Amino acid sequence: MLFKLNSNRTSKLFKPYLTVLLLLIVMGLTPLASAYTFTSYPITTPSLTPIELSSLEQSSLTLINRERAKYGISPLKADPYLNALAKKRAEEMLATKRITHILPTLGSPWTSLKMYNISYRSASENLQYGARSPYEAHLYLMNSWSHKTSILRRDFNNVGIAILPIGNGGQLQVQLFVGR
Repeated sequence: MLFKLNSNRTSKLFKPYLTVLLLLIVMGLTPLASAYTFTSYPITTPSLTPIELSSLEQSSLTLINRERAKYGISPLKADPYLNALAKKRAEEMLATKRITHILPTLGSPWTSLKMYNISYRSASENLQYGARSPYEAHLYLMNSWSHKTSILRRDFNNVGIAILPIGNGGQLQVQLFVGR
């Protein structure tokens, strides 16, 4: 150690604390803390090919915007890059057989948006698994307080929608909302 602590002046609790503090400073903070604090992204930003909405996805957007109109909220615009990201997230969910907001490769919706350099002020994601039509999925989502909140948030102005078949007539729908 660079200096010696006077045991008469320093409490027994202070010495271990100071030792840990000095180690953290010398080590440049801990690798563990930095691993959880900072997400590393690839050096090159992965790219997305913009996708227009299919007729099913357009039906879903129409239902969302009708619902927003009932509450006097401006309609959402489909964003081709958000559509592509929603599709990419849906494909990973089906490939990993995990319907979740946190994916092994793409992480959270916010991580995905940053990874693909998509700007946003606020964002949210709705997932619906098993409905047989956009209308049925919309009913399920509107009957859930948290999903309905995403659909009706006034600060959202863009959306990406992906609908993929899951077999037996069911579908996985991913709705990725952003406010800019």
